[in-house]
Amino acid sequence: MSIHNLPEPPGILALIGLLKRSYAANVGVFFSLILMLAFILNCPGVLIEETNIIFHISAPALLLVGLLGSVLRIWPLRAVGWLGIIYSLPAVMCAAPDLDHFTPELQGFPTLWRLSLTASVWLALLTFFKVLAMRRWDGQRRSFVAASIRCVAGSK
Repeated sequence: MSIHNLPEPPGILALIGLLKRSYAANVGVFFSLILMLAFILNCPGVLIEETNIIFHISAPALLLVGLLGSVLRIWPLRAVGWLGIIYSLPAVMCAAPDLDHFTPELQGFPTLWRLSLTASVWLALLTFFKVLAMRRWDGQRRSFVAASIRCVAGSK
């Protein structure tokens, strides 16, 4: 039995293998991270209560522009994406948590939860945004853009 005929490993190993092979999977994961950040910023009462409306809109919008710049390989748009990543951390960390629903023994818990969730999302955003810029994806990037344009235009 050759190495190429081995079955796909289950679970997280299969996901890691897919991310190593597929540009579209990396784009999908980065888009999911943008949606997760938008959820963190826009769900009052979950982690954040008092923020300016600019925080709710600007960080996900800047990241979407950066994703578009990564897919189309437009470096000024990628720079906007890096600004979105840098801007998203203080936007979440400087917001006031909702402490009304917690007992006095758990007053530090929302801050710890927000710190750990935000740090993990932020590190994942950094990692996947860097991965999307790698030159090894150039062939898959061109076919992904062409397929996306055909899908939007309605042709097969």
